[in-house]
This record gives sequence, C-alpha cells and structure tokens, in this order.
Amino acid sequence: PGSVVCLESGTYELADGLSLGVPGLTLRALDEGAVLDFSRQRAPAPGLAIQGDDVTVEGLEFRDARGPAVRVEGSDNVRLASLRILWTRSGEGTSGIDLREASNTRVTDVEVVGAKRGILSADSVRLVVEGSSLHHNEVGGWFEGGSDHELTGAELRSNRCGIVLATSPAGAGERAKIHG
Repeated sequence: PGSVVCLESGTYELADGLSLGVPGLTLRALDEGAVLDFSRQRAPAPGLAIQGDDVTVEGLEFRDARGPAVRVEGSDNVRLASLRILWTRSGEGTSGIDLREASNTRVTDVEVVGAKRGILSADSVRLVVEGSSLHHNEVGGWFEGGSDHELTGAELRSNRCGIVLATSPAGAGERAKIHG
C-alpha cells in the first residue's frame, strides 16, 4: 500500500491480464511510450482489473485487450489519467474503461478508440469524466444505473452513438450532468 510502480517506455507484451488489488497503489509510466500490449492475451479478461481503493493509474497506453482494457470493480477513489486505450483490429474492442459498482472515480484526459463502449459505468456513483476523447467507438459513453455522473470537456466524435444514459434494470439511475 502506498507504493508507486513506474514503467519505463517500451512495449510490454502480455499474454494474461493484470490485477491490482493493493489499496493506495499508483501505477504510472515513467515517461511517454509505455505500452501494455494485450494482443496475445489468451482469454477474454480485463487488461487491468482494479479492485483496490485509492488507486491511481496514469500515462499508460493499453492496446488490443480481449476484454475491457481497464475494469474498476467495487473500488472507491480511483483515478485514471492520461491513458490511451485502443484496438488496432476492427470489432475486437469491448469497453475501454468498465466501471462496476465503483464510487468516487475520476477519469481525466483519457482517449478511447475502437471499443464497443468507450466508457461503461454500471451502478457506479460519483463519476467524473473530464477532458477525454471518445471516438470511433460503438458508443462513446454508456452510463447505466448509479448516480451523480458528470461528463465535462469531453470530445465525442465518429461514434455510432455518443452517449447512452439509462436506468438499471432495477430502475436506479439519477443525476447526470453533461457540459462543455
């Protein structure tokens, strides 16, 4: 807990996804050009699965994950910043960022290209997406259930659908603010 893990620039070819469950951990690129390449991933699973609180991930590129590039599940206070998430093969991408029952999540300056859903939030609360670019996806942002979602200063272009705001099957889902 409280450690900072830095990755030098280069391409890291991974056959399996990564799991981050340590609270208070920061995972960051030491400099520009740290790429996590999942094109040889054996099974459809998240590229990076986060299940710890107070986690920060920044400055990395995620390429060709077989499942969501980044999944945050049941975590509180996660920061995702300056990430580039893309699929180089058509029809391969699932979700760029997949939030499940997360709270107090901040997504800043993230680019997602080629996903089914650029950002998917299901039953999460207090999510802020700012200054991000979601383009060439099936859906730029999909927000279902949960509450208090804010999308600001984002660029949504060349998506089949820009934004989906929906209640969950249980009828939950309120307070979304989209501006800038």
